[in-house]
Amino acid sequence: MTSTPRVAARAVDHGAGALSLQLGSCSPAQRRRLAADLVVRHGRVDSPFGPALLGFSDEGICLLHFPRPAAQDAAIIAHYLPGARYRPDAVGARQQAMGLFELSPSRPIVAWAWGSPFQVEVWRELASLPPGAVLSYAELATRVGRPRAARAVGTAMARNPLAWLVPCHRVVRSDGNPGLYQGGNERKVAMLAWERERVGDSVRLQTRPSDQLLSGQDPQGDGEEGDQRLQGHDVRHQGGIAAELPRQDEGSGGRGQCREQQ
Repeated sequence: MTSTPRVAARAVDHGAGALSLQLGSCSPAQRRRLAADLVVRHGRVDSPFGPALLGFSDEGICLLHFPRPAAQDAAIIAHYLPGARYRPDAVGARQQAMGLFELSPSRPIVAWAWGSPFQVEVWRELASLPPGAVLSYAELATRVGRPRAARAVGTAMARNPLAWLVPCHRVVRSDGNPGLYQGGNERKVAMLAWERERVGDSVRLQTRPSDQLLSGQDPQGDGEEGDQRLQGHDVRHQGGIAAELPRQDEGSGGRGQCREQQ
């Protein structure tokens, strides 16, 4: 039995041309069955934003997380991939990280994740955001067809196991505040600045350049209701692997086998 969802590889163009993301939607029961056969090898790797925990299987990278200093690797893996077995592999993790933190990786990189259909929809939309562009939380909710579900979108972001690759850091508050982040507020600001420095004014999409939102220039504004509802999410999404972790999302998953979101 395979350890990952059998979905076709789907390249996601978000500025990293060599990155292929496999996103499979499953029911909670199906995810638990898949996790029982999953072995995650893991290790700490260097990044431009500090140490990262990288986990991978035979099918590709399945976990990328910026841990707090006191966080334990085992607890992080158990949170994002409950039921999976894991073993240290520092050398393998460093090999998987080669080219990972480049805007255009110099080698093919495969990463995968499974989640509920709604989580996968949010992650897929996040992965379409190019470096240097940002959205507000409410704008992201609108883009996935749930304009009044900013909090649900935030919860899906909190369950994202692929930090940087599925770029939650590109979603900020409508008032220009970057908002909180699972790897720390300062890291989020540094990631946005790092990207902005490298892409300059090359982003010409419906999304706005990060310096515009971060300076508080939000002509579209998503209203106070969305931000107020997101306050609880921000605390959960920021926290280390301890009491601040989000609750396990047992949302409405699809029945049967994992399938790729179209």
